[in-house]
Amino acid sequence: LELVELTVPPGAKRKIAAAEPGRSAEAFVYIVSGTGHLLADDETRTLGPGDLAGLSPSPATLEFANAGSNPLVVLFGRARD
Repeated sequence: LELVELTVPPGAKRKIAAAEPGRSAEAFVYIVSGTGHLLADDETRTLGPGDLAGLSPSPATLEFANAGSNPLVVLFGRARD
């Protein structure tokens, strides 16, 4: 399991590579604090503190947009072989 913590400042966006090329591992996003939008493929989800989003298979990229006035803190995890 790989686990990464991301902090997105208010009004900012951040993109990450969610899946390694040629692999479609399962992944998840957990919102520690803040409110924001998760763009995965062509789907946008609004998430807040305590929300958990499962992603199977994991998209190639994820984009997080902070929609609030406080930092958006996200834990991103994905399965590793």
